Amino acid sequence: MADLVAKRTILYGQKEYRAGETLPSDAPLAEMWVECGSAIWREEPPADQPTAAPASATPGLPGLAVGGEQTGDDLVGKVPPTRKRRKA
Repeated sequence: MADLVAKRTILYGQKEYRAGETLPSDAPLAEMWVECGSAIWREEPPADQPTAAPASATPGLPGLAVGGEQTGDDLVGKVPPTRKRRKA
């Protein structure tokens, strides 16, 4: 079964659908969204993309880093890991 997927932000039924989210296919505006390029019909879900391993060393220079004793990273100039920077 084909899914109706938003290409742009669409506000419908007091809900905001962002790009990539599935829209209700039985909506009366579905064909209009497709005609104006705001949505597309997708037959199959996209396959999971494999993740690549880092090809280079961790950036930074060896030395005494402030806070490095907590994380074990003694690299000067390395951006510290925080909750916001951590990938989900």
